[in-house]
Amino acid sequence: MGSEVTPNLIAFARSGTVSSSPSVITQAGLIILFFFIYIMRLIIVRHGQTSSNANSIVTGQMHGKLTKKGRKQIKDLALQLKNKKIEVIFSSDLQRAKDTAKEIVRFHKTPIYYMREIRERNLGILEGRPREELFKVQKDSGRSTAKFRPEDGESFVDVKKRARIFLNKISKKYESKTVLIVSHSGFIKMLRSAVLKIPIEKAIEKKIENAKVYFLRF
Repeated sequence: MGSEVTPNLIAFARSGTVSSSPSVITQAGLIILFFFIYIMRLIIVRHGQTSSNANSIVTGQMHGKLTKKGRKQIKDLALQLKNKKIEVIFSSDLQRAKDTAKEIVRFHKTPIYYMREIRERNLGILEGRPREELFKVQKDSGRSTAKFRPEDGESFVDVKKRARIFLNKISKKYESKTVLIVSHSGFIKMLRSAVLKIPIEKAIEKKIENAKVYFLRF
């Protein structure tokens, strides 16, 4: 971001204390300016359920097809977000995410951009295989969950790099805006890792549900 907040200012903002000290009043003004000018508000959603999700199949960067349940999920999601302020939408260009984004945008007059950069993790030769096979191959590799990279695929470390590049790219243009991101479980986990400075192994542990809403500030 183009501006940083010092630990003292963050502590002041969290304390909620009031003081007549000029220095504290100055800090108050700075922190208010920071939150109203520099904060980009992120509304992040995962696509609706696909047949691969329902059958524990590794989807990765295959397009995937929403199930009947998934279709209902995205309609409910669109209604949930109907009255939310959304100024721009970025969606993965994979079909399951595009279908989800198109349902949401019906209630918003806002631009929507489909991007390869926020696709799911590329799982290479393991795409289309049972999830148990992915876990076995990873275990047999001796690599950590964060660093394991399937043949012709990506590691979570690679995906986190993508997430950082994406964040830096949009933050320059959409500072102080409310941005909706429609993406995938693996990418969303690494987005959270990048924004919240959570270690990859810890971020992986959080389950990202289909068609659920998550909020972040960047």
